[in-house]
Amino acid sequence: MIFVLAVAGTYVSVKSIDERTRTIVLRERAASDYLRISLTEGAEFPDFSFTDFTGVARKLSEFRGKLVLLDFWGTWCGPCIGQFAELKGLYESFHDAGFEIIGMDAETPDDTPEQLASGLEAAKKLIAERGLPWPQATTSSIRDLTQKRLGIAT
Repeated sequence: MIFVLAVAGTYVSVKSIDERTRTIVLRERAASDYLRISLTEGAEFPDFSFTDFTGVARKLSEFRGKLVLLDFWGTWCGPCIGQFAELKGLYESFHDAGFEIIGMDAETPDDTPEQLASGLEAAKKLIAERGLPWPQATTSSIRDLTQKRLGIAT
């Protein structure tokens, strides 16, 4: 994993470290390498694309003008699943007033296509069992957003 840092308007990463001489050499990076989303209070979250559990390409901007909760979860996360009932109640109470939820599924392990497919099937089954009506983003469609742009590790 490469960590890109913003230093005085320039983006850098570590090129090499020499422990013997205690020297760190930095490499300048293109601004496009710095993908991290830095949020401040009142700032609008940048638009992003995702594929929902039905295979439809979606965008956050479809929900513009609504209050959107991004719910990061995975079938392996007991506390996440434990909150589904509460989220469902909130959704039912406030959806008509403009409240939306987008489930952000993060299945692990997800190293191979087979693991991703198996994780997606388990997640779809869980969502159906719980009767959650809001869209769910597939792990593969949000990996870049969660890992590189938000720094969420699963």
